[in-house]
Amino acid sequence: MMLDRELDGEFIKENQITKFVILEEAKIPDNGFSSTVKARVQCNDKKETIGIWTLNKQCKNSLIDKFGSDSIKMIGSEIPILPEPYGHRKFTINVNEIELMKKQSTITQ
Repeated sequence: MMLDRELDGEFIKENQITKFVILEEAKIPDNGFSSTVKARVQCNDKKETIGIWTLNKQCKNSLIDKFGSDSIKMIGSEIPILPEPYGHRKFTINVNEIELMKKQSTITQ
């Protein structure tokens, strides 16, 4: 069994990934130290990479704003993402909030 890779902004940028599909309920690791939320996702790259996305605060807040706090409702959702630069040649993964709002508004109409 192959382990899922931890996804990072550099991988997202290099592979021109613009969307994740959430495959399983997002989880807070049971290590007693962190409230980090991780989600297993499928990327829209050529290989349809499956990996673990560690959500930053902006991502958590964007998803909660759109789906509510019940992470089960997020399963199967397509989340537009983009790599945001920080530091020297580093990237973080953020939710593309404009695209997410467009997507949600067409669903609720």
